[in-house]
Amino acid sequence: MRDASGRDPSIARVTKTTTLFLALAIFPGRARADTTEATMPAPTPPTPTKIVGGHIGVALPLVTVSKETKSIGDQFTILNPIGIGFGIRLAFQVNALANVGLIPLVNYGLVDFDGGTWFIEAAFPTFYQDREVAFNVVAHTGVAF
Repeated sequence: MRDASGRDPSIARVTKTTTLFLALAIFPGRARADTTEATMPAPTPPTPTKIVGGHIGVALPLVTVSKETKSIGDQFTILNPIGIGFGIRLAFQVNALANVGLIPLVNYGLVDFDGGTWFIEAAFPTFYQDREVAFNVVAHTGVAF
């Protein structure tokens, strides 16, 4: 059966349906209702960067390189570091003459909990005292807040 123009109407229907499916596949956003405002949650504000932090822990000096090199076998010491940080650690030794030190470190957070993180780190305190530089390798664990 043909229409007035001489074409088969079933072919025209197949052509229209195929065109509709192709349009939906190529332009899916245009074929759907815009519901993004109603279903999308509001973006969360970024977490502020903490400028000042603190920590308390236990540390074991493994090696000290100075005029005389010492290892943990030569002098076993347990440290109780307590500190306030501003992005870099500065240090001083208690019961020592005027000195100053920097502590580069590699830190890894193990467990996060409300207000703090249990961490482990490899710290490398380096002190200048009496015209001498002492370099240390320290294993450290504790809680940062």
